[in-house]
Amino acid sequence: MNNKIKPSNKGSTTLIESTPIPIEKPSSPPPIKHKGISRVDSKTSRTFGWYVRVFFNGEKKVRFFSDGCYGGRDKALQKALQFRNKAEKELGKPRTDRVVVTKTNNNTTGIIGLHRKCEKTITKSGEIRYRNIYEITWCPAPNQMSRTRVSIDKHGEEQALLKAYRIRRAKERLVYGKALRPANITKSIITKPIATKSITTKSKSNKPKFSSLQK
Repeated sequence: MNNKIKPSNKGSTTLIESTPIPIEKPSSPPPIKHKGISRVDSKTSRTFGWYVRVFFNGEKKVRFFSDGCYGGRDKALQKALQFRNKAEKELGKPRTDRVVVTKTNNNTTGIIGLHRKCEKTITKSGEIRYRNIYEITWCPAPNQMSRTRVSIDKHGEEQALLKAYRIRRAKERLVYGKALRPANITKSIITKPIATKSITTKSKSNKPKFSSLQK
């Protein structure tokens, strides 16, 4: 508090109190969040600990780590982290704090990040053309989207799908450190060598031919 002395007309002085200057307290750092682990502090039910939930490809592993059973808050958290990492490994889920998407309702191929499309293009002369492609998408960083394409008209249905699938798997290794578990595509087509000669037959249908790709 800063006080000021103001002289009066009669020669005496008057003490004037100034407004106290508020002192800003240093802000505490935000709590560290751990993916798949939530904190439970319930005084009503006397429940204190860490709740672990790991979901991947329709499977889940759940467990609660009580502070009292594991020697305190910090030790219980360490046990929870160990369980989460082990559960992710058993389910085949990459160890990353980023969101790992494995299923979408609008996917036409059954493979995440790989879509079959019929693109419409307009030439400089105004001519409208259509081309069938497999579009591969991935997120190199949070809130960033990258994409590339493989022509079905140039390579043929199966060879284009195989090329696109291998590109997507390579991007998964780059982003997550490992490729995700394959979905709805047989091992025979995954390991099938890519043909050296391009197939140039054009497909009129906008639906992928999966008869030889699926079980």
